[in-house]
Amino acid sequence: MYKLSILIAVYNDEQYLEECMDSLLSSTRQSVMYNAIHNNKVEILITNDHDNKDKEFIDIINKIKNKYTLPEDSIKYYINKENQGLLLNQCDMILKANGEYITFIDPDDHYNDNVYGEVFSVLNYTDIDKKPELVICNAERNDFPYIIPCSKITQTQISKYFVLWTNFYLSSILKDTIKDLFGLGFNLHGFAISNDVLINYLFYSRINFDLKYKIINLTDINLVTHIKPHAYISQCYFIQNFYYLKQAIKTLITLHQISDLAISKHMLTEHLYKCLCFNLKLHMYIVLLNASINTEKENMNNLLMQIKMNNFNPIIFSICVTFYNQSKYVKTCIDSIINQNLNFDVIQLVIVNDCSTDNTDEEINKYINGHKDLNIKYIKHKENMGVFEARRTCINNADGEYSIFVDGDDEFVENEFCNWIHEIFIDKYGFKFDLIFNCRYYDFRNVINDNEKMKTIDENKKLQLQKYSYEFMYSNDKPGNFDYFIKKTFYDNKSATIPLISGVCGNIIKTELFKSCMTKLSKAQINYNLSEDFVANLIMLDRKPSILRSVYKNVSFYKYYDIGGANKDSLSAKFCQYGKQGLDIKNMLPCFENFSKGYKLIKTHVTNKLLSTLFEDRVFESFLNIFESYKQNSRDQKRVFIKNFFESKKINSEMKLMILNRMKHEQNNNFNFL
Repeated sequence: MYKLSILIAVYNDEQYLEECMDSLLSSTRQSVMYNAIHNNKVEILITNDHDNKDKEFIDIINKIKNKYTLPEDSIKYYINKENQGLLLNQCDMILKANGEYITFIDPDDHYNDNVYGEVFSVLNYTDIDKKPELVICNAERNDFPYIIPCSKITQTQISKYFVLWTNFYLSSILKDTIKDLFGLGFNLHGFAISNDVLINYLFYSRINFDLKYKIINLTDINLVTHIKPHAYISQCYFIQNFYYLKQAIKTLITLHQISDLAISKHMLTEHLYKCLCFNLKLHMYIVLLNASINTEKENMNNLLMQIKMNNFNPIIFSICVTFYNQSKYVKTCIDSIINQNLNFDVIQLVIVNDCSTDNTDEEINKYINGHKDLNIKYIKHKENMGVFEARRTCINNADGEYSIFVDGDDEFVENEFCNWIHEIFIDKYGFKFDLIFNCRYYDFRNVINDNEKMKTIDENKKLQLQKYSYEFMYSNDKPGNFDYFIKKTFYDNKSATIPLISGVCGNIIKTELFKSCMTKLSKAQINYNLSEDFVANLIMLDRKPSILRSVYKNVSFYKYYDIGGANKDSLSAKFCQYGKQGLDIKNMLPCFENFSKGYKLIKTHVTNKLLSTLFEDRVFESFLNIFESYKQNSRDQKRVFIKNFFESKKINSEMKLMILNRMKHEQNNNFNFL
């Protein structure tokens, strides 16, 4: 019996096969594997999935055999009479394999040099207590210790390592897994995506049911280098071809059905079933997003009909727009959102009118009536509740996987939102992040009237946060990096990073993440209107979500205005006016009474010291700015403000103590009048 079977599925990528085999068979590059093959310990199974290149395929196989003078039957090859798809092709090879263990490699990949020494030392264990049912290569030590009982594996651990080509499977269990899959009675013909996910979760479930099974993690072995995108994946995800997109969606729907039946037959553990469904949903979103950008309206409708018939929610993004007395900007704002090069079937608009007193309601209804083909939810508050409550209403009505907040007087740049999400979710990362900070926006806060607002970006452009010329990320499966991410993102040059954390508009936020934070905060707790977004961001960050600090080329999709068509008498508006001629410092006390509410929320809901310190820095910096900006106020007026501040019953004692301690150490003599 062979110790190992290596399975290779070929489809339109024969041209890479020889390089792949060189990385496996060369005596100098892979000495341990070379000896194992020549001692009949390894077999290689290669199947051509009917790509009509039979002669080229056979010529390459014969060339490889002659080049390495391999033992008889060490390479077995098959040519399918019809194209079966990757999943069925791999399943057939698994059942044909004769090795004690099975692994996979794509023909357009190659093995890194001399990686098999430690692998074979583990596969050759004879002690039954040490012998693994699964060997994982290059998994993080934080995710899997060297040896872990299969019953202890978690959803997070498995979701990261579901690709077949980094693993070595005990053949007997993998064969039983495939037989179970066939026994469910589904037609697997043509399946070409998520095959790794399905096979792995069924395999993990089978070994998870038995306490004796174990996994060995070879952390230091980087087994494979991926050279080219596999033909199946490129067809299903990235080629702008309606047929392949339709096949991909059909496959994912069927995989959901397989998952449902598998758990009903106790072939999946509950937590692995949930994880599998989550993975399939993310794959569906990638296909849908690609389709929404590259597919004609009629074809997109066919895809959506197929999805909705199977009770799958196609909404990826909920764009949440809040209005208060901004009737003049309703059309401009919403037009900028819907006029992206994007099929809006995967996007929902949630509009909240915070009880405007102008004709905002009339303008919104007029717009909705003229765009009945759009998915729009409109909610009007019966009383003015403030922007944070308006955002709570938005998020409670959001159906998308992600939400993006927009202020009613802001705009999207033409097509740049579409380009940005394409780069993040399709070209680079998929749907792996919970919170994506948009590090650049066009700042029009100096715009004071509608004529100024009509200027082009080229005339007005001021691109914020130029400091960030590179993307930076935190993944929540590596908790040791969180503080480093916070320091690097928010503590390096705070003047540049404060805008990043001060607002939620223009960021992409996992809807459930924002909802869960809102659940923590009662309406009474957040009944204030200063630094609400800052508090929300800190509470979300404290949950250590997966975060991306995104820099999209040298442009932005978001135009940020502060025309103030909303509430010029709000605390936010007053606070931004400090230093203006004739403004009395005593009017600033309500601002700090509201800061105190935010301070209490931070102390209650934020456990990370670095994050809570960011809010303290913001409060004290604002306190300092008062005294630096209000030069027209006398020393006596400033003394009265200090007295009233520390005597106010609306400012909690913890915040007063923090301010007092920082005043003692303040270096710029702002308090020398005391």
